[in-house]
Amino acid sequence: MKKINVFFPVFILAVLTSHAQICFSPVTNFPAAGKHPEPYSITAADFNKDGNTDLAVANEDSNNGSLFLGKADGTFSPPTIFATGIYPASIISGDFNKDKNIDIAVANSNSTNVSVLLGDGKGNFGSINYFLVGNAPVALISNDFNKDKKADFIVVNSGSISSGLNQIFLLKGNGDGTFATPIAFLVGNNSTAVTSADFNADGKLDLAVTNSIDNNVSILLGSNDGFNDAVNFQVDTFPRSLTTADFNRDGKFDLAVANYQSGTVSVLMGNGNGRFADAIHIRAGVFPYSIVNVDFDSDGKLDIAVSNAGSANVSVLKGNGDGTFLPAVNFECGAVPFSIICADFNKDKKPDIATANYGADNISILLNCIKK
Repeated sequence: MKKINVFFPVFILAVLTSHAQICFSPVTNFPAAGKHPEPYSITAADFNKDGNTDLAVANEDSNNGSLFLGKADGTFSPPTIFATGIYPASIISGDFNKDKNIDIAVANSNSTNVSVLLGDGKGNFGSINYFLVGNAPVALISNDFNKDKKADFIVVNSGSISSGLNQIFLLKGNGDGTFATPIAFLVGNNSTAVTSADFNADGKLDLAVTNSIDNNVSILLGSNDGFNDAVNFQVDTFPRSLTTADFNRDGKFDLAVANYQSGTVSVLMGNGNGRFADAIHIRAGVFPYSIVNVDFDSDGKLDIAVSNAGSANVSVLKGNGDGTFLPAVNFECGAVPFSIICADFNKDKKPDIATANYGADNISILLNCIKK
């Protein structure tokens, strides 16, 4: 897999202003397992059923993962290693075999497969099962796309090309941790990430996929047997990841996209029919790579957080509840944070931040310090 060259310019950490009420405690870092693991992607769940949030990280260059068991105070036990595939680029968690234990799935970017590891509810995983997809899978999500109450996968394959376009694949779940033969759908060029929601309010899940060369997002509306042809909407330069939510509280799903090259977040308001208004671009940090949405300050308005691979920090954009956001406020984390996730790590009922730091071989935890 070709590596991304990341430069580290001098930057000034933004200072909280009186109107930006979101705050985080100083960062705490936890080393990933192994020698030079280069953690790339991160997911959060309670893997050992102790009521605490744990973290699982895909370590790209060591071809394995690190499992961090949470202690309920924002700290974690030393990580244990579990096997993945070759160059794991994306990791997700969920119950894929309906046994009420949390499992793991990984997209292995220097291969043609995804790995599934079934959990035992005690923080352990069974042997790997591999499922073939297209060339160079770089991202995946799980949801019940065909309404059979079984977890399915959508896999983005950056190296799987047909008619000059990238392919994504639908793997329908059998309910036992195995998956059917993948079904391909065309999107754009150099696809990097995917999310799902019902964008046209017809009761079927739809897809949004970032295409970094085309500088757009492909929308694939769900059908009875898969997805319709992609319709594209322009964003800023080199979109790398995206998230969906109702940012302006009109009952329709919107999109927020992290644009790596332009250093911006593009916000696209949904029309409720599968189409979107023109993107509005908001300045983030240097090389924004991964994006999430959450209400950090419990004001009923969704905020956005972006990990900036080129500035070793996280940009938080406080939402106004109408689809606009305040200027980004930056919080320090480890070097080259390629992935970000939010969860409550210290059981204070406030969302915290975790990043997987490719350049620092660790994860960063930023605890929410807002006073309720």
